[in-house]
Amino acid sequence: MPAASSSTNRGSGRSDLSLHLPIGDDGDRPQAQPLQDAVREPGQTTNAEAAVTETTPLLAVGNQHDDEGGLAQHEMMTTTGGADATSASPIGAVCTLANCAVGAGVLGLPWAVSCLGVVGGALLCAAAACLEGRTLVMIVACGREYKARTYEHLVQLALGNVAATITAGVIILYLFGSCASYLIIIGDCLPTALKPLLMLAGVKNDVPRAVAIAAASAVTSLPLSTANTLAGLAKASALTPAVLAVLAACTVALAAKTVRDAGGSLPDDAVWLTWGAAFDKTRDPAAAIPRVVFAYQAHIPVISVMQGIRKDARFLGFGGGASIISAEGVIARSGSKNPTGVAIAVCVTSMLLCCAAYSAVGIAGYLTDPRTFGDYLVSLQQMPHAAWASDACNAAIVIIALISYPVNYLPARDAIEHLMRADGSSSSSQRARRLVMAIAWYVACLGVALTVTDLGVAFQIIGGTAGAAVIFSVPALVQWSRLSRARSRTDRSGDSSVVSSPAVALRRVEAVLLMLLSVGILYATLVSL
Repeated sequence: MPAASSSTNRGSGRSDLSLHLPIGDDGDRPQAQPLQDAVREPGQTTNAEAAVTETTPLLAVGNQHDDEGGLAQHEMMTTTGGADATSASPIGAVCTLANCAVGAGVLGLPWAVSCLGVVGGALLCAAAACLEGRTLVMIVACGREYKARTYEHLVQLALGNVAATITAGVIILYLFGSCASYLIIIGDCLPTALKPLLMLAGVKNDVPRAVAIAAASAVTSLPLSTANTLAGLAKASALTPAVLAVLAACTVALAAKTVRDAGGSLPDDAVWLTWGAAFDKTRDPAAAIPRVVFAYQAHIPVISVMQGIRKDARFLGFGGGASIISAEGVIARSGSKNPTGVAIAVCVTSMLLCCAAYSAVGIAGYLTDPRTFGDYLVSLQQMPHAAWASDACNAAIVIIALISYPVNYLPARDAIEHLMRADGSSSSSQRARRLVMAIAWYVACLGVALTVTDLGVAFQIIGGTAGAAVIFSVPALVQWSRLSRARSRTDRSGDSSVVSSPAVALRRVEAVLLMLLSVGILYATLVSL
């Protein structure tokens, strides 16, 4: 996940990073072309309309260099282009989004639960999933209306060129720190995970940290980084649910044994509900909130992930409509078969998957060791009977890190190409450029991972600031811009009933509350450093 959480990993003090979003001036704001949602009866089309092919992306995208005279012609591929751009299934998109969110920070969740108790931890995980599922849906809806191709493209269309340029730069810095931290995680966990295998082979020496990082990432993460789009990583991301299931099963099994040994009741020092740990006054419950909130962060790549889903895809009863795009850029949907419903279902399902895994790992890890440290692996290493679980968790974290590296790199590549104003068309020069970019990015991250074991407080501050912005502030600001644009169109038409409706007022209140929540999360993050 880019920025899975702010938890400290074993001996490294790493924290995940997220996006800090500034806002551009009105004068720098490009005129986004609206995507109207005119619903027509099936079969009622004009000569200018053409049926969308099954490879059309779920979210229609527009050209960044639109002519001033009217709507741009719809692009059939994303900025990353390629044969795999629109080939992902909704299930693959769920796995990719979950993989964007899940990171090594999942092992810091037992500490967060220890600050709030079993019930408090479960409620926090559920509340974070609901809130961030909502903001994901807001980004998807705004991205579809603005016809955005990427996160920074949406910022450009909604908030201006200056905001988009600064956003792209911060995304690059943030995701570079995330990729470097994943390589550091591999160096921390892989030698321990390989130790049982080496012992069976009669090898007494551990694998050197540098060799573990370079060898594992060079044969997995680097080749995956050459994928054309996030849709091309769908099969690799499908490992994430399986790895999460193994991680949850290990922690639940240990927790069951601990509870059984305690006579079926809560272990000593474990409580149902609390505000701070009674045995450790230094555990600040406010610090647990950002740790859980950042663990669900999958907002930066969500637009790109949704563009990889075919428009004719069906998922949980949604989709399957024969959508039509006219020359005027109007999407006509067949009855209630709204293709946006597929995107919403994908976002909600991915958040529910993460919530189930996080709740299981967090609560079970807390019950196993109520005095757990910031990293659950440290607790496991102090339990002789849990050696098998420690090995399994180390292996699971290595797999997550190896897959998360390319999942985080591809949005960074899009941000770099946004700054370069690079052509998004598929060509041999584009493939060569992207190969060079992937190798250069990997070498830079590898150099950091081999020389340091802690990215430092500076990156933690960037991560906390950016996490609060990308999860709550940006969706709120883009939503506000979307409502303001609707008011402007309504003022020109003379119909005030749309913008004065209670639903619009509630959305504005929602945007304000999200901004306030962002400030609160940022404050809690900075205080906990």
